[in-house]
Order: sequence, then structure tokens, then C-alpha cells
Amino acid sequence: MIEIRRADPGREAASLADLAAAAFQAGGRGWAADTFRQLAPGVVCLADTALVHGLLIVRIAASEAEVLDFGVVPTDRRRGLGRALLRTAITEATQAGADRLILEVAADNHPAMTLYTAEGFLTAGHRPAYYQREAVGRVDALTLTRQL
Repeated sequence: MIEIRRADPGREAASLADLAAAAFQAGGRGWAADTFRQLAPGVVCLADTALVHGLLIVRIAASEAEVLDFGVVPTDRRRGLGRALLRTAITEATQAGADRLILEVAADNHPAMTLYTAEGFLTAGHRPAYYQREAVGRVDALTLTRQL
């Protein structure tokens, strides 16, 4: 069984930064430890219990929640961890009073789109040439939303 927990961005900033770097190695992005330490109230960091396989960062404000970042280490993908992280974020947002969860995803990220569609997300917007990819250049982003 996959266990997800809230991570403490102040106390576990270095581990979260390492996890983000591992999860986003192909994209060359990830949050620095200082970024985790400076997260505002209402931002929740979710991760596997060991802090080595995947994380999801969600900001919850009033009736809306937004996934700020979400990644699973490449060797751990397609094993249910992403779904567990997303479902935990949905639960956290719902319990905090949000009635909608939004996120952005690269239009060419077909595995993520499959997950989001299966979890009830619908396309709400489109941002042309939003992401920069080393190998392919600019890639569109889709804004997705799910009612909670």
C-alpha cells in the first residue's frame, strides 16, 4: 500500500528539494530548499513517507486549490504513487473547504493527462508555448479543473 503524508517544508526542505530534483530531472527544474522553507501558509507539501519517490505541492486559498508542482521519480512512475498523491491533495483541499482544484499540465504529457482525466479533471484553458522543452522547444499548457 502506498502511504502519503504531509511533509514539513521548514524541517524537511533539503529532502524535499532533493526529491524535486530527482522527480524533475528530465525537465531540469525543481524547487530549491530555500523555496520550500519560504512557502506561505496554505501551501501543503505531500510526499511518500520516505521522501524519495514523489511529491505534490498544493496551495489552498478559500474556495480554490491549485496544484503548484507534482512529480514522481522516473523509476517509480506508473505504480500508483501519482494517483495516491493526487487523491490525497483532493482530500486535503476538500477538507480545507475548497470547491475546485486547478492545475496546469504540458499538452504533450500524455501519462499525466490520462491520470487527470481518470480523476475527473476537465480542460478549462490553454496557454500556447507555455513550457520550454530542451529537445522540442516550446510546448503548450492546458489548464485543468476539477470540482470537489
